[in-house]
Amino acid sequence: SPGGRLYRKPLRKRWLGRKKLIYYAPSVTETEARKLVWEGYPFYRNWDELLGELKKSYPDSCKVAVFPSSSIQLGESV
Repeated sequence: SPGGRLYRKPLRKRWLGRKKLIYYAPSVTETEARKLVWEGYPFYRNWDELLGELKKSYPDSCKVAVFPSSSIQLGESV
């Protein structure tokens, strides 16, 4: 756990390759989230801001996956 002797800063998830990962967690601060989430991944607490960023980054369309309780989810590359 963060603060423990074995704690290490979070790293980029290599298995994602070039896929973009965005963290949305409305109930924690960014400082708290960065203890577990790599600093290179965008982090949002506001759903409308996250949607605005997606629309700006992908104006035509995009496919997304939403993982509730992502710490207990396992993604699969397709």
